[in-house]
Amino acid sequence: MDNKRDYLQLLLLADEQENMIEQYLDRGTMFVLEEDGQVVGECVVTDEGDGMIEIQNLAIAPAFQRQGYGKKLVAFVADRYRDEYDILQIGTGDSPLTVPFYESCGLSVHHVIPNYIIEHYEQPIFEGGKQLKDKVYLRMDLKNTKEKCLNILSIQTRQEFREWLAGHPDESECWVLVKRGKPVDPETFYYLDAVEEALCFGWIDSTHKEINGVRMQRFGPRKKNSPWTELNKERVRRLEKLGLMTDRGRAVLPPMGPRSFRIDPDVETAL
Repeated sequence: MDNKRDYLQLLLLADEQENMIEQYLDRGTMFVLEEDGQVVGECVVTDEGDGMIEIQNLAIAPAFQRQGYGKKLVAFVADRYRDEYDILQIGTGDSPLTVPFYESCGLSVHHVIPNYIIEHYEQPIFEGGKQLKDKVYLRMDLKNTKEKCLNILSIQTRQEFREWLAGHPDESECWVLVKRGKPVDPETFYYLDAVEEALCFGWIDSTHKEINGVRMQRFGPRKKNSPWTELNKERVRRLEKLGLMTDRGRAVLPPMGPRSFRIDPDVETAL
């Protein structure tokens, strides 16, 4: 694309300093997303050598933000270059909004350069109520993501998981790192805590797999008429008493009365 600078105002939404944009614009490949003749967003991709590409700039026009276009652009780049490259990298400020967004696109934090933003940008940059200081690099292994895993989260507490579930009612799945065993440390995110929060929002745990070298647990919305264990029913009763259940969680509940109690066939056989 020869007219990259025609999109400067859009580029500045993602990178606020023009001389920083100039460092990668000429050597990068620009993709522009349009819909009904309107420019929705853009991204600039560079070849960083050793089988790695980097999204240097990704921006969505204000009128189209929070509509899934950013994820579409990341997915487009990953699909476009998967057969040619091994790694997709993105560098961004240590924003409480941007880093979780890229994690939800399937990237994981790889390394951080401390004070990069402070040292390379002339004016302070604030996002999500926080002054940005460090540059965070996230990566995706393009060769091991043929089967896409959506929303790979870096959640570390039960409360963070609850807030994510509350704010993402339309997602189809997420992957989290949890610790097995009885919850004893409030600063550790345990599997049982995650299961209970999922129940509150009508979600359920399913498979677990290794993603980017880490074993992650998948959670997703419970399917209609899926079976319920008596243990999970009892958990729901307790969560309701604690005031933690939500309407989304109640909407998928099975019959909860005494007559609905069922003994597992294997247990009944053993008895």
